[in-house]
Amino acid sequence: MTPAGPCASEQQGHGGGRLERSDVRRNNARPATDGDAPLCDGKTGAHRAMAARGLRRLHTDCVERPLSRMLRDLGGLVGAHPWPFLLVPLALTGGLGAGFKYLPRNDLGDLEGMYTPIGGPAKAERRFVLAHFPTDDAARFSPQRLSTEGSFASFIAVADGDSLLTREAFAELLALDAAFRRIAIGGVSFDRLCARRGNATCSSPNPLLSAVQGDPGRIEALLPTLTFPIAEGGVFLGPFLGGEKLLPGVGPARHLRAAKAMRLIYFLQNDVFSRREASKIWLKAFLKRIPGVLDSLNFKFIRVFYISSVSKKEELEKLTGKVIPLATIAYFLTIVFTIVSCARMDCVRTKIWVSFFGVMSAGLSVVSSFGLLLFCGMPFVITAANSPFLILGVGVDDMFILVSCWQKTQVKKSVKDRMADTYADAAVSVTITTLTDVLAFYIGIESSFMSIRSFFQAQISYDLGSHCICVNHF
Repeated sequence: MTPAGPCASEQQGHGGGRLERSDVRRNNARPATDGDAPLCDGKTGAHRAMAARGLRRLHTDCVERPLSRMLRDLGGLVGAHPWPFLLVPLALTGGLGAGFKYLPRNDLGDLEGMYTPIGGPAKAERRFVLAHFPTDDAARFSPQRLSTEGSFASFIAVADGDSLLTREAFAELLALDAAFRRIAIGGVSFDRLCARRGNATCSSPNPLLSAVQGDPGRIEALLPTLTFPIAEGGVFLGPFLGGEKLLPGVGPARHLRAAKAMRLIYFLQNDVFSRREASKIWLKAFLKRIPGVLDSLNFKFIRVFYISSVSKKEELEKLTGKVIPLATIAYFLTIVFTIVSCARMDCVRTKIWVSFFGVMSAGLSVVSSFGLLLFCGMPFVITAANSPFLILGVGVDDMFILVSCWQKTQVKKSVKDRMADTYADAAVSVTITTLTDVLAFYIGIESSFMSIRSFFQAQISYDLGSHCICVNHF
């Protein structure tokens, strides 16, 4: 006898025989159900129903459910005993904030180290050059042997007229040279720290300035014989003159008719660590002193611009001072925005003070996290100064989530139960998003750039600190 049901037609199609009349009557006697209808693979609909119920028993909240339960208990504890959660974060922030006293000491100070790859091949090649081409800036200085820009102070003088190669302009250039050499920082003048040549004299800032030998009138006598870019004696004038005008002619060197600008460069000793640090201190003081010196000289025929090897670093460090007013403005605007957003016409449901302390919690997380990093010896770079603005946004966002969930709780419940419900609902999403951000920032720590690595280290610390203080203190 062949089986009846959905597979019967298939079996008949394959020559399985005809159905008996008794089988047809038996099948028509009662309606077929899913549990009774056999499948082609031998399984019934009941088997499929059991499999579906098994799938429904699989839970995808294996992380959310225990986390929600744990945070519910924490919320109840905060609601039952609020004072420890209010005072401990304040005391902890005050203690970790003392780490800011290490801020000047932990300044990295090396732009190349911050913004170039760690262990890059260029640095290995430089070490090779230094090993085979050593320098002695105190006795045998040579600019061509420098593997870095060195320590220097540089002036660019621009003529108000057509040319700087005049008696009047060179008189003011000589006055500028004399005034620069008279600058003494802590009793140390430039002549004490200057890079010296074989004759124990300071390296000349400009070949033409040395050629006039203190007499500005000699430049007009030398001008008819001057050629550019190579002067008599093989002196290369390319780095020292700008805006030059040449007489008609052929050949690699043509007679010089006029020059609009001239560069004076004063090298300081940079080969030994102690000399390099002394030169750096002198140049920092020079940048503060030179504006007053230039004002006292009161030039009439030239305009003078200056730069040094530490100018870029000084400008970047000034950005730190500019960030503080901007951060203050940002916090003030955020407080205003949160107060307006949480204000209600009902004096019972309004959350003005809650929004204020929510922004304050974000500020506490910045102070405590950054202080902890400084205590651990992490160097401060200017890129990390942008992190407080990001943390302010993250902390305020978490605050809005908590306030929204609090307002959805039942008013008639106790504070402990309302806090437990709030934490069970809101703290889960806040915690998961924080862990996601931390994981993303952790990947950035693997960067080979110290500035980027420092930024992500600070960001991870800020994120974790903001989450802990928001959940426990706010």
